[in-house]
Amino acid sequence: MVAGCVVPDRHVEPSNLGSAPANVTEAKVPGYWKGKRSNLEFQDLEEIFKLSNGKSGVLKFVESKIKKPLEISRGPALLRPFGYLGTIGELLFIFRPVIYILLLQKLGKKSWKPWIVSLIIEISSRKLISADFESKETQIKTNSTGMFSWNRTLEAEEQSRRLTLFVYYLLRSPMLDKYIEERMNGFVKWSSTKPIFNMFGSLVQDYIPLWKEYYFYTSSS
Repeated sequence: MVAGCVVPDRHVEPSNLGSAPANVTEAKVPGYWKGKRSNLEFQDLEEIFKLSNGKSGVLKFVESKIKKPLEISRGPALLRPFGYLGTIGELLFIFRPVIYILLLQKLGKKSWKPWIVSLIIEISSRKLISADFESKETQIKTNSTGMFSWNRTLEAEEQSRRLTLFVYYLLRSPMLDKYIEERMNGFVKWSSTKPIFNMFGSLVQDYIPLWKEYYFYTSSS
């Protein structure tokens, strides 16, 4: 049983506070709306869907689900057929190791001619193939932004791989014997007393004889 009133006494009477002026209006933040009962602000749906490029989020989602030509093409269609320049460039790339090894057997490892001829052939091959690709570059555009592009991923990966093969020219004689080996031996000597670095130094020391004696390690073919 409660002996007294459970409702606390009011220290301030609300009727004495008065009401807000009628001419006062709340400033509305662009892109937001305020709930009447919760008095909380929420972002407009138009602002949520609208992106910086003017497309809605729904349109972006639909475009992400569209199959690209490369995803539905057959295997042979993933690579463009070579033209005249591309065919010559690819043949040069294929026969380059054969020409190099024949010159190496005839002139020896100390001669610069096999090294220079091989480098010229590989550079010429890359230039011819790149020129052939550029001459046949085409794009399929379904709208003003050019959603689809026929840039072959496999071609780009192979061209990138062939570009890294030029590093092997630093490991072939006579470049290795005359310029690179001395610096590698200096690194091995420096790293022999350094923790962690000595692991890399020992690897380099083990591979130097292999690079010099065996063609396979630097053939890049």
